[in-house]
Amino acid sequence: MEEIIEKIENQNKYFDSIYERLGNIYNEIPSKTDLGIETLENKLNDLQDDVENLKNKLDYIISILENSE
Repeated sequence: MEEIIEKIENQNKYFDSIYERLGNIYNEIPSKTDLGIETLENKLNDLQDDVENLKNKLDYIISILENSE
């Protein structure tokens, strides 16, 4: 059970970093002409991939918890 809790805590840290990166990207939007639209799109695509990976990992953890009941 400790291992599952540790995995959840690690995912929470990862989730926090995703939100931080999203905030950083949002703050860069007003200067997108300086940043370049392609660069902004790449950052958003990377973030979307990370969110999808996080969702898959959380789904996996939830399934482990449900099966352990």
